[in-house]
Amino acid sequence: GTQAILSRTKADLAEAEIALRLCGLPYRYLNGSSALHTRTEIGILVVGVLLSVYGDLRLLENHPNKQAIVYGFLREAGFNWQKGQFKAALSGLMAPHADLWSVLGQLFYGAQYQKNRLERLATICQKDGEETPAIDVLRRLSMEGFIDSVGSEGVTRTGSNDQRRGVVRIEELLDSSKIDSRTFLNLILNPEEASTDCEPFILSTLHGSKGLEWDNVMLIGLNEQEFPGGKPDDVYSVHTSMHTPPTEEEIEEERRLFYVGITRTKQQLNLVAPPDEGLTRWLKNRWDSTPKKSPIATRFVYEAGWTACTVTSDAIYNNTVEKQKTDFSKFHQWYLKDLQRLKV
Repeated sequence: GTQAILSRTKADLAEAEIALRLCGLPYRYLNGSSALHTRTEIGILVVGVLLSVYGDLRLLENHPNKQAIVYGFLREAGFNWQKGQFKAALSGLMAPHADLWSVLGQLFYGAQYQKNRLERLATICQKDGEETPAIDVLRRLSMEGFIDSVGSEGVTRTGSNDQRRGVVRIEELLDSSKIDSRTFLNLILNPEEASTDCEPFILSTLHGSKGLEWDNVMLIGLNEQEFPGGKPDDVYSVHTSMHTPPTEEEIEEERRLFYVGITRTKQQLNLVAPPDEGLTRWLKNRWDSTPKKSPIATRFVYEAGWTACTVTSDAIYNNTVEKQKTDFSKFHQWYLKDLQRLKV
């Protein structure tokens, strides 16, 4: 049947896209073709791995997405561009067989901060091999200060936050998968043809999915820090979860968005939540309410009534309703009445 992966943010969809490529599964974006190569944090990661392994950009030569990837790198590398420099750097690096060190070295002549920044980038050159885990290269980039700069040149706060989230999501994927640098580069630059044995996964944000339905739906990115997260204007930090708490009105708006997601499915719904001992305890005790302490998984999963739905539907299927009815809470009673009305 038809299947979709939905998330609140585009950053989570980027992670899902890489994971689908890794698994060789077909997919397409609801609103068009893949935009992975246009995400600027992908540019800094790809160029960082290229420099760390090969010392140059040889694998980008004649690549159809070279300009987008180089643009992302230049945008996120934290060079503090002066007027006219960015355009000159991009133009210089797009020339056939351009040498990154020569192009940027000449451009930064006399500019001490930029020169020092370039020298820091040079320290990662050919420090790793193709078999080096990609997560190790990312951490090396982070140690040299080339991850903290991601999002600093963003035009909007929302866009900058999405790029920072993208780094975190990709870091988690690389850490869990342990793929090597060569595999990572191939996934981005030369992905293999996906299997045609199943329906392609449709990738969409929750906002974009309104009014649509699929047989099977998977909701991802269900962590409290980002859904509902803080206020839209807060700076998203890679290192801390501190943010201004959202207002009740903002929480309610996000709750409605969660409802949009879980009602997009016609047959099966899968929720991908982060490991959360509190949620495990919640489900074990058959609670269906908002936790008082800030959880790890989004509060909306806690509130959704999964246990009430499971308990009452099982009672219907097992013909034990009358025996269990007196033990049901008011919430369970409500579910029971509704499920019986629907003749589940």
